[in-house]
Amino acid sequence: LLEKAELPRYKTCGGGIIGPSRDALPPGFELPLQDRVHAVTFSLDGKFTRTRRSKQMLFGLINRPEFDQQLVEHAQKAGAELRTGVTVSRVEQHGSAVPDRRTVAVVLQGGEAVLARAVVGADGSASRIGAHVGVKLDQVDLGLEAEIPVPETVAEDWQGRVLIDWGPMPGSYGWVFPKGDTLTVGVISARGEGAATKRYLEDFIARLGLAG
Repeated sequence: LLEKAELPRYKTCGGGIIGPSRDALPPGFELPLQDRVHAVTFSLDGKFTRTRRSKQMLFGLINRPEFDQQLVEHAQKAGAELRTGVTVSRVEQHGSAVPDRRTVAVVLQGGEAVLARAVVGADGSASRIGAHVGVKLDQVDLGLEAEIPVPETVAEDWQGRVLIDWGPMPGSYGWVFPKGDTLTVGVISARGEGAATKRYLEDFIARLGLAG
């Protein structure tokens, strides 16, 4: 396992985990659910709000640091070696670092090569692994997020319900995911629109009455 940061680490992520992901977890994994979602509210830049509800749980909500840390611990128990503080610069299937056709070299910053028979990339929308195998995206996203503590009355209003807001910029949207006494509030839009994305997040939080 190659990880550029120390663990556990915070990631910009709403923290929703759906059935197929939950079912793929290793035996004995204790899912640290913060809430169970039964309703989704949709809006268009704060207007035309509609809420849909379900008697069955749609998905669960987790905090990524503790969820990811538990995944790492299960991988280590299965024999994986964890290396933190390393950044992958590229993948090579040919060249002097690759001993045979069945081996792949993962080249780190600094030039060290880690050899593997298979490489699995979990490195986001700007994935170096994805780029190596030819994945091309029309839009690479920038996500901004805030963890906002709320009083009990506000937490109760959001319990079991998430909000998805289609934003003012093409390809943008915002979200509110409840985690007990904290709301995960974030927005996403095209990378390169950093200032506009920051304004969107600030306006989104203010519109929800969560500023200050």
